[in-house]
Amino acid sequence: MLGKLKYLIIDDSSSFLALARSILVQAGISNDRITATADSHKALRLLHQTKYDVVLCDYNMNCNIDGGLILDEVRQLQLQAADGVFLCVTGDNTRDVVNHFIEMEPDDYLTKPFRYIDFVKRLTKVVKRKQAMKPILQALAKRQHQQVLDMIHAPSNELKPYRGYLNRIHGDCLLRLQKHQQAVEFFQRQNQKLIWPKLGLSQALQGLGRFDEAEVILKTLLNNQPNNPQIHRDLATCIMLKEEYPRALSQFEELNEISPANPLRQVVIANLCSVLGHYDQAAVQFEKYALKVKGSHRYSLQLHIHSYQCLIFAALNGGEPQQRHRLLTQAKERLLALRNPLEQPLDSESEACFAAASALIALLEGNIEICFALCSRLQQAQLANLNFYTLINLCTLFGICGMTEEFQHCVKLASNCCEKNDDDDLLVSQIKLLKHRQLEVQQRLSSGSTLAESCLTQYQGGQFELALKQGIEAFFLVPFHHRLSLALLELLALKLETSHEPNQLQAIAKSALWVYLNDSRPDVDQKRKAKALYQQIIEQVDNDSNVVCQAG
Repeated sequence: MLGKLKYLIIDDSSSFLALARSILVQAGISNDRITATADSHKALRLLHQTKYDVVLCDYNMNCNIDGGLILDEVRQLQLQAADGVFLCVTGDNTRDVVNHFIEMEPDDYLTKPFRYIDFVKRLTKVVKRKQAMKPILQALAKRQHQQVLDMIHAPSNELKPYRGYLNRIHGDCLLRLQKHQQAVEFFQRQNQKLIWPKLGLSQALQGLGRFDEAEVILKTLLNNQPNNPQIHRDLATCIMLKEEYPRALSQFEELNEISPANPLRQVVIANLCSVLGHYDQAAVQFEKYALKVKGSHRYSLQLHIHSYQCLIFAALNGGEPQQRHRLLTQAKERLLALRNPLEQPLDSESEACFAAASALIALLEGNIEICFALCSRLQQAQLANLNFYTLINLCTLFGICGMTEEFQHCVKLASNCCEKNDDDDLLVSQIKLLKHRQLEVQQRLSSGSTLAESCLTQYQGGQFELALKQGIEAFFLVPFHHRLSLALLELLALKLETSHEPNQLQAIAKSALWVYLNDSRPDVDQKRKAKALYQQIIEQVDNDSNVVCQAG
């Protein structure tokens, strides 16, 4: 059985590579059927080129691409056949490593050093099981969950020894098919001394919207197994579905301490930070994830760009002017550092991502003309291939700029992106983030409109300094407001006291003029008046600068 298979050994220890090869040869496997490498990146290339029947992979590689990421690559891209075997080996049996094995579920794992007889026995057992279950595993890989249930209901004799595995697959298929009531009844019939039926029952109850009941089950399990990552993960997801985001974030962070090796969890944590408006913290988590998975299929330049766009959103959502300036400067520096070393021309999707970031920066800096020019370019871009994070950033950009049709289109595309996820936690967190981003844009526009009307009221009442303060604040929330733009030009021409620097006031005046002149509602005389006001403001700023120079 073992002699007909192809093997790949991955380990950063040359002595272990030689030992593992020796063990396989001793087990009757021809040397030409064995490939070995100490390089994680080379291992990924080999896996993309050849379908190995058995992969023996070290967990702790001397590289950011560890055994967990290699297994993830194999599964997500189906680099092994359905009956392929993936064995993890490690010399580290600490809680963190064991918890990650529990989460990622390789076909088996061994702790170094191990005996020849134990290795061959366990390998043979796994190969035999996966070959017997091959038709079911093939259907699962194609997400043919109803077909899998049909095969389980009529098992062959060779499947009977694997009833425990089949029951777990049965329950998972019911959940995937959203047959939640059937799933509740199925899990309740299973052996309640085992943990998986209780986890499955809690998931089925969540599917029925019975979150409190599910939470009680999970907390009871957690009392008995406080370090079990699967229980923590299901509890965190349950709380997230209840939209209790601070609790959910706390639970995922606790899970990350118990089992820190799963990088995808950093994206979930980053999404929840974003939902709570903690964009600076989200930026840190997204960047950690991007650097961790670089070189694997999980890496995305668009997501790496998004990690720095979070700094822009931190600036967009409040804070003192100095803090906003610091965040924007930091975002621009990091985006530039990310783009400059790229040797190959960027694909259109990454160009669109950089353009969205540049447009948001221009908006925050008051360069409305540049922002609108970039928006017009993005209107013509092919958006269908953009990833979720670029799309939600475009949602914000188009929403703030009043481009309703484009906003709704990006919301729909982002929603479609969510549905392609195979990780339940990531799927739920992205859905919640999209919902929050829509609400955030609506609240921003509502607050901006209210503030703009207050500015106009204060202006009419002769409260000029308060009107100017509110007008500038409103302009950064709802820049495409022609009455506000004219009021700002009139107020700035009065040369009022303000905390803004002259160059900032000049940029605001220039943008206000551009908005007003490009609006179809003002007539020719009104636009002529706006130009005259702008010229007056520029002359005042120049005169003030000359006075400062002479005084110096």
